[in-house]
Order: sequence, then C-alpha cells, then structure tokens
Amino acid sequence: MPQGMSATQSSALSLAASVAWGAIENAALGPRARVCVVGASGGIGCVLTQMLGVMGCEVTAVCSGRNAELVRGLGADHVIDYTAQDFGDGPEGTYDAVFDLVGGRETEISAFRVLARSGHFVTVTGPERYIGGQKLGWPKLVGVLGHILWRSAFSRLRGPRYVFSGRIPKKTIRPALSFVAKHAITMPIEAEIPLEAAPIRKAIQRLTEHRVRGRLVIVPGRGRQGSQKSPSTSSLAKQGKTQ
Repeated sequence: MPQGMSATQSSALSLAASVAWGAIENAALGPRARVCVVGASGGIGCVLTQMLGVMGCEVTAVCSGRNAELVRGLGADHVIDYTAQDFGDGPEGTYDAVFDLVGGRETEISAFRVLARSGHFVTVTGPERYIGGQKLGWPKLVGVLGHILWRSAFSRLRGPRYVFSGRIPKKTIRPALSFVAKHAITMPIEAEIPLEAAPIRKAIQRLTEHRVRGRLVIVPGRGRQGSQKSPSTSSLAKQGKTQ
C-alpha cells in the first residue's frame, strides 16, 4: 500500500494499475502519442486514461455518453460515445496506439482501420468480449488462443502490431503503484460494499452488467454509495496535463 494512500484506494487501484502499466509498456509509445482507450470508464480504463494523460499523450476515450464527463475529468482530450459512433470511423493513422479493455473482434477490426502502420493494438482481453465473465469450453478457448497467436505473428510481418498484454502482475505492480502515488492518480469508486452476503450478491450482479464506473470495493462495516469525488472533476484533468 503506497504511503499516504487509503486502504480502499489501494485495494481499488492495485490490480488495475498493474494491468494498465503493463499495457503501456507493450505499446512502445513515443512523445505526444495519439492514443485511444476503449472501455475508458471501467476500472483499468480509468487508471490507464490518467496514466496516459500524465505522460503527455493525446487521449481519446471510448465509453458511453453517460460517462463522458467522468473520463474528461480523468484527463481525456476527446470522448467518443460508442452507442452513437464507431471509433473506427476515421482515417488511417488517427492513432499510434489503441488500448482494448473490452475485447471482441469488432473492436479489433475498428482499431486496425484507424491505427498508423507503425502503431500498436494492445488488448488485455483478446477476441472474446469481457473474457472471464463466462466459462469457455475447450474449443472456444483453443480458438481464442489460436487467434491471439496468429494475429501476433502476422502483425510482425505487416503492421500495425497486435499485442496481447498478458504481463504478470508481480512484474508490474511496484512501478505501477510508484507511478500512481507520484502523480496522485486515483480510482473512481462507485460504491463501497459492506462485507455481507446480500450486498455482495447485488454488487456481483452489477459487475456482470459491465456498467460500473471505476470500481466497487468491499469494506468492513456498512459501506456507502457514490464515493467517487476528485477523479471526476476537471481539476484532475488539469493536474494530469501539468505533471
């Protein structure tokens, strides 16, 4: 737990920051890179958007319209409402990197339309949307792994590069938490859930709907709703661009 960070924030940030840091390392970003974050309002997306902003990237966040204000507060320069527009409706070379936190082959297809030839498509999920949300049989699992291996190998011959960002957390957790602590990056917390069976069941149900903004955190005691504050303000965006 980084010094000065609450147990709740540390719990919410640790895994998301680790995955986000690994994705950034795999993207080979240059100065003032143009990047797109698909799934920017989720737990990993909220941290990744802030990290990229601090690094000086020009960030386009893809999320639903109801989360546009949230991701702008996290430092996004542009927001695309995926319910109204395909982020792939643009010219080739729009982005140097696309970070896929949602999955699905349609996301991959859209990304490759707008990536620069030297760009990187970095996915933490692969061709299945929200992988882990449902049990995959062996045929499906083999298909997922085959797709990742084939796309990774083929993209080495002809860009953009396809990268499955499967970094081991123990290799990224220390630099990730050091970075978020240094730059005061925080996680929006939609609700703190009491350590009781009924509220936890409801929280899990909400997670399966893929509509949580930031994180839900289980805490001892009664918990509370709507504890996200500073991450959804414009001050954080200004902070990210000046650090």
